[in-house]
Amino acid sequence: PRLQVYAGADKAAVIAALESSAASGSGFRRDAVHQADTPHPARLVLVATDADFDSVRLRALAHLRDGAPAGTAVHFREQPIAGELAFVFAGAGASYRAMGRELLEQLPQLLDGLAQRSQRLVTALEWSFDLLLDPQMTPDAMSPGSLREQRDLLPQSPTALQQLWGASALSQLHLEFSEGLLGLKADAWLGYSSGETNALVAAGVWNDPDALMDEMEASGLVTDALGGGFSAVAPQWGRPVRWASWTVLAPLAEVEAALAGVERVHLAIINSDSDCLIAGDRDGCDIVVGRIGANRCLELVYPLAVHVPELDAVAPQWLQLHRRETRPPRHGRLYSTAVGCAYVPDREACAQAILDQANQTLDLRPLVLQAWAVGVRVFVEHGPGGSFARAIRSILGEREALVLSLDRKGQGLDGVLGCAAALIAAGVTVDLDVLHAALVSLPASPPPQRPMRFAAH
Repeated sequence: PRLQVYAGADKAAVIAALESSAASGSGFRRDAVHQADTPHPARLVLVATDADFDSVRLRALAHLRDGAPAGTAVHFREQPIAGELAFVFAGAGASYRAMGRELLEQLPQLLDGLAQRSQRLVTALEWSFDLLLDPQMTPDAMSPGSLREQRDLLPQSPTALQQLWGASALSQLHLEFSEGLLGLKADAWLGYSSGETNALVAAGVWNDPDALMDEMEASGLVTDALGGGFSAVAPQWGRPVRWASWTVLAPLAEVEAALAGVERVHLAIINSDSDCLIAGDRDGCDIVVGRIGANRCLELVYPLAVHVPELDAVAPQWLQLHRRETRPPRHGRLYSTAVGCAYVPDREACAQAILDQANQTLDLRPLVLQAWAVGVRVFVEHGPGGSFARAIRSILGEREALVLSLDRKGQGLDGVLGCAAALIAAGVTVDLDVLHAALVSLPASPPPQRPMRFAAH
């Protein structure tokens, strides 16, 4: 796929430009982009291959003329959006198997840039790509025995560390795309949970991700103290720990009422006024879910005691791990959910910010509203799942903002190109020459699904 851009003084001018393209027979050109380099405010951007350009063009005309749904390949705005750009980073709990797979199959050069900053993150997604079910063999096409046989090949659920490092790898790969191929430059850096660490690394405040990973693993904080055997939590509870986390789609007041009287279960994360996460004792969580209604709750597979007061038992170790050499951000402001605003990073300030968002309820609302209040109007999520982008959109409500995610399950390259198209339509400057140079080398058809292996570079 490629991007084709039309601009005009208003919607009617864009329609005329689109009709003129069809009438002249110019259609889609592989070697160039039909981009109006004028200050005209109205912009239409199409994401299409040579083969499907005509159908996408017709969909765009139907959208502009008649208000038909735009779909994922048509992006139009009559006026640019004026404001700052924020790079926002997803949390590890949003990780899922096969995340980033298609993106790397189509744009493997993203690994080269990442390898300059981290050797370990280059291979951190391998667990996510191995032993996937054969995509050609749907349940309807397989016998029950063969379907069970395929499922038996799948590994166990990923560990918290695998999810943590996998989310970090995808976040930093997305950074290679947004900066290296799109030429974007962030005015603000925000993170969701462990996404704050990825924001620090992406902004160049921390420059030792491999050492951080090594020290995190050696500390046992994730694998033993706050996960695994929960050795830091069990003494506080006076019994073995069975940890659970649930996303709850219900008003906060209702969730707080359901939590009342239930021991060892906490309101861990507030995504918005009607979306939150509870975490703690599995039996206690079951009680809360029963009170709210299972149809409004979804259990997560991320067994880690974080954003809860139990983490205070390892606060000294947590602080020490996150006391790292710091530099000023390469550009832009660094934000923390702990204080709900931007802060000046240094060795102690970063460590304290990471602790203060980990040992208590993480509330995204003050952070997002403050960023918007000082001028951020475009939020681009890096990392898996799109849940941070959804939370931002919900928090902002009717406030004008463009909120995008570089990861859309099942869309791979189409997803990131759709994000680029939406940015261009909104008037954000994107380096189309660099992007199209990368796209020219794409294979004519996707490579077959298979387990991937990455060189250690």
